[in-house]
This record gives sequence, structure tokens and C-alpha cells, in this order.
Amino acid sequence: MVDGQNKRLNKFSRNGKFIKSSRLTASNSYAESIEIDGSGNIYLSYYDGTQEKVIHHYSADGIYLKSFGAPLFYGKPPDYIYDQLQENYAVGHLSLNTNSLFFTRVNPYEIRQYDLNGNLLKKIFRQNTFMPIADVKKKEDQYTFIIPVMSNLIFVYQDLLFNIVRLRPNKVDKNNCLIDVFDLKGHLLKSVKMKNIDFRGIDFRGHLYGISLSNDDAEQIVKYKLKVNLQ
Repeated sequence: MVDGQNKRLNKFSRNGKFIKSSRLTASNSYAESIEIDGSGNIYLSYYDGTQEKVIHHYSADGIYLKSFGAPLFYGKPPDYIYDQLQENYAVGHLSLNTNSLFFTRVNPYEIRQYDLNGNLLKKIFRQNTFMPIADVKKKEDQYTFIIPVMSNLIFVYQDLLFNIVRLRPNKVDKNNCLIDVFDLKGHLLKSVKMKNIDFRGIDFRGHLYGISLSNDDAEQIVKYKLKVNLQ
């Protein structure tokens, strides 16, 4: 478990017994995503402003090993705005697949594939108009940034790569969820839009879990069975 507020990585047994705690490397280490491989190695995505890296590898015992993956830079507005941009949007979500790691940026739309040593294998881009880059605006002496559409979840299932994006509904398009399906070479095969759902995770049986956003604002946890149909 990642304790971002205290910048620690905590390890528990399956029955909830505390085992040990390790300190994370960065001054700001709110982890956007965590993945654990079959040997217990831990991969986290958070922004380390000292190293300018966004993916961090720890051993099964919580020992820091290395960092890799360059962040995206948003120009140079004043420090307090720039820091917020980097901490929130330079990171992304992770998905392990055999001997590689997929990383999808929160914003803009970009998927990267690394080997487990941190070497970049592939970049996957998606032509789109729905995900503009984070926009920094200045009015007189005040700076603000517009929270953009963002990637929310990435995973591999049945040799297909799924990237789920949280959309911003508008008067024409009420959908707030986009599911993009790629083959493992990075070719976009299908896109599906959905309403009133915010997907957060998937289990090994192909069950997608999310939060239902109903009209009365009563949020509920929901489960969907993922069925692959590329027709």
C-alpha cells in the first residue's frame, strides 16, 4: 500500500498484518498507480522532480532500485502552478504484461511500453480532439490551469490493450467514458463510449469495477464483465 501523504510504501500480509514500511524517494510521492510482478517487484508512478522521472522500481522488500520514464513539460508558469501541473499530469497509470510495462499518461493521450529494465520499447499515439493538453492561462497577475480530459486506467486482457479515458461530457455528447482497444503492436481496433461510469480497476477474471454516476448524484460501486467483440 502506498501512503502518499507520509511518503511511505507499507507492506501487509494477506490477512492484514503489518510487515514493514519503506520511505519513497521523492519529496512529492503521491502514487497515481502501482503494479507488482510475479517476483514481488513493485512499480509506482509518481512525479520525482529531482530526477525528472515518473516510473519507480522497488524490490519486494521495498528497497528503491531505479527510476525511468520522462515526464511531459508544460512550459514554465510560476512555480506553484508549474508544480501542480507536474505533480498531477506528468504521471500516469501502469499495467504489467509478461516482461514489459505499459504506461498511459494522465494527459495528453500517449501510451508508452517499457521493458522491466526501463528501456523504452514503443510509443502509441491516438489522434483525437477530445483530450487537449493542460492549458495554463494568465489574467493580469493570476494564473490558472484548466483540468483536462484524462486517461484513467490501462490494462492488458486476452492479448489486447485497453486504455480507458475519462471524458468531459458536453451538450452534444453526454458520454463520460471512452474505452480504446489496441492490439499489442499499438494498432487501434475499436473505441466504445459509455455514460455515467468512472472505471477504476479490473480483476484477473475480466471484471471491470467502477463508480456509477447517476443523475441523482448517488454514487454506487458497479461491476461489469468485459466481453471482447471487435465487430
